Amino acid sequence: MIRRKIALHGMTSSPDIESWIEKIPTALEKQIERPDESAIIDIDIRHLAHQASGKKYFVEATFVSGKISLHAESENENLPSAIEAVRDEIVTVFVSNKKRRERFIRKGGRAIKDFVKGFYGKKNR
Repeated sequence: MIRRKIALHGMTSSPDIESWIEKIPTALEKQIERPDESAIIDIDIRHLAHQASGKKYFVEATFVSGKISLHAESENENLPSAIEAVRDEIVTVFVSNKKRRERFIRKGGRAIKDFVKGFYGKKNR
């Protein structure tokens, strides 16, 4: 179960916003094999009023679990689109890191296996 910290700056909470925000931890929980009680996601949503570009929403998410720390942010005129962009980015980064770790573990295993084969594969004469 991922603990959630949600901060809304310059806006009030509504059921629609809560349901959109809930999609981020749900997507991450699908990717985690083992439940981690120390996992926490910090979501900040700001309503920005730029003079040149008009009103925009800035969504920022930080996921921390053990040694893993991931960060994603998005700025968009539409709040649901900004939340979906952050969700997609943080899940993409999580999956990428997961595949990278697995690749290094397999690479290390192959190196050890080759070493052992080389050591025992030689015939003593």
